Amino acid sequence: MSNDKRKYERFELGLPATIAQSGVAEEEEVIHLLTRDICAGGAFFTTTHALPAGTQVKVELRLPLEKLKKIVELDQEQVRLTINGTVGRADQSGFAVFFDENYAFC
Repeated sequence: MSNDKRKYERFELGLPATIAQSGVAEEEEVIHLLTRDICAGGAFFTTTHALPAGTQVKVELRLPLEKLKKIVELDQEQVRLTINGTVGRADQSGFAVFFDENYAFC
């Protein structure tokens, strides 16, 4: 039996993401990162310049659809998932974002 008490199953996926701090002027540069792992409740982003815990962020994930296109007919290459969240922890290897419950697919 596993000692892992996570609420959601975690997947090791390197998904491309764009991260912007909520409430910061649009002129501010966004961060382009990859996820190290992800679950329904959040994701860990690998970087040497972590955002501090408590930072409110807007995360846009790009989900590649190559494998799904083999199953159903799709006319696009990827789906964007926009999620608001909060940086929950940060360390030397990156930071974790805990997702809010409202997701937007486009």
